[in-house]
Amino acid sequence: MRTAVISTASQMRAHKTLTTSCELQWTRSAAPALRKALPGSGMQLAGTGCAYHARAAQRQQPTWKGVQGHGQRRCLSTFAQWAPTPLPAPPQHFEQYQNPGFKIVFVSAEVAPYSKTGGLGDVMASLPMALARQGFKVMVVSPKYMHYECAWPTDSVATIPLFGYNFDVGFSHERRSGVDWVFVDHRDTYMRPGTFYADLEGNAFPDNLFRFAMLSRAALEAPFVLPIMEDGTVYGDDCVFVANDWHAALVPIYLAAHYRRHGVYQNARCIMAIHNLMHQGLFARHEFEGLGLPEDWIGGLHWTNEDGECINLLKGGIVSADRVVTVSPGYANEILTEEFGFRLHELLQQRFHRLDGIVNGIPFRVELVPSMAVTPCLQLIDALECQG
Repeated sequence: MRTAVISTASQMRAHKTLTTSCELQWTRSAAPALRKALPGSGMQLAGTGCAYHARAAQRQQPTWKGVQGHGQRRCLSTFAQWAPTPLPAPPQHFEQYQNPGFKIVFVSAEVAPYSKTGGLGDVMASLPMALARQGFKVMVVSPKYMHYECAWPTDSVATIPLFGYNFDVGFSHERRSGVDWVFVDHRDTYMRPGTFYADLEGNAFPDNLFRFAMLSRAALEAPFVLPIMEDGTVYGDDCVFVANDWHAALVPIYLAAHYRRHGVYQNARCIMAIHNLMHQGLFARHEFEGLGLPEDWIGGLHWTNEDGECINLLKGGIVSADRVVTVSPGYANEILTEEFGFRLHELLQQRFHRLDGIVNGIPFRVELVPSMAVTPCLQLIDALECQG
């Protein structure tokens, strides 16, 4: 599969790099970082970066200023005056990350071809399979927005307390390309007319906090209730969770505030993956009580906007996660600035030693699951030219 390496528009104009192994490049970058996030690997979590770029411990605190370049505002610092260059060769010791022996659980509101509105769905379609090819055991957890013919209902049920009630949530499962695709099945919550986030008139569903809190809690229950390993066992608690954008930002919060407090997931870690910092998941302050979190956790989510006090899910995810990653080194630098940080830049600067940027890729071939009743998009793109 051919792919295009992208980060900023100016980088695309500069060299329009094409590579035949962008997914492998990502796993070469991500595998060391994921391995460092898991206890027992002989490496500490704090202060470690990924092999793709300089370690955080070697970086200086940035001095930010904006300059104009190629028609857009660019971010410069004492360490980040990088220019577009070809991707580096993989480290010679990369072989040690083959078959690493631990599990990765992606949590996402979208995963193509089942559900997609943009790049998030594309990444969740290809990255898990790329990691599975490198020997990782990978699960992807996403809502079941419609009937997926290729995903079979399981007998497993998780009881999730939210907003004063207990909800029995089911799971559907498909094994494809070495990945366990798991769909949270709660019909009234996810199977609705409209988009994944709004009704037919474009109004956001008023219970979106409930819907994605259920996704986060269900994703944390899935490794214990789904016997989907090859030997009929469950994933267990030795997992690395990757929470994508605000929809899954409650995963690291529940992990730290609830599960670890009860002695569960002591060896698990969570990575907060930011695809678009502009969307942060803001909800009314009074809805915090319905999440079932300890009252002393309100500070981690507290926020203010034009309507007054509220809670910010993405802020809470950044505070609670063991590491934070973005879709490119350039974007990791940009979100540290006031212009592109959307009021979270100061928090991200405080967590800078645990912030990494890993270059995303675009697959040229989009493969649809044959049995799915969805409208086909592009089956094959023979060439892609990155325009400025």
